[in-house]
Amino acid sequence: MNLLMQGMAFMELGQEFSRSKLLGTGAEGQVLASDRERAMNSYNAPDAVNQVNWDLISQHQNSIDYIKDIIHLKKTAKEFSYQTYEDIYKHVFVKSAEQGSGLIIFEIKDEQHYEIIFNASGLPYYLANDADRLRLVAGNSRHKKPFYVENLTATVFQVLDTEKT
Repeated sequence: MNLLMQGMAFMELGQEFSRSKLLGTGAEGQVLASDRERAMNSYNAPDAVNQVNWDLISQHQNSIDYIKDIIHLKKTAKEFSYQTYEDIYKHVFVKSAEQGSGLIIFEIKDEQHYEIIFNASGLPYYLANDADRLRLVAGNSRHKKPFYVENLTATVFQVLDTEKT
């Protein structure tokens, strides 16, 4: 989520591997509550916790590709890296962010027009009549046709026909 916000983005090593810092220390190698706590605040944990588990690349390749897409977008599209409050105020608009809904939708309108949807609502979010004018730019959904946005996803669409907005 932070990679799609305006301003400097911060990402911890391993996020694209689905937070692989869990190192099980239980008798059978299982992950204990103390292991989870250490992984959340691992500044003073040993290298065994903080090292990158490169064996997870193939297991999490879709997530890695998604993060690469978002980083590329952040680096190449000015709409994702405005430098001033005035530019953000002029170009970024929140469409939906109701408390407790689990859904945040915002638009960025400039030379390009984007719609970003964060869905943690517990349900798919259906795009209604908008799907025909949206082009998927980046998303961590399992499907690639923009008819709905799955739960627990962050999706970036380019809006193709701005005359309707």
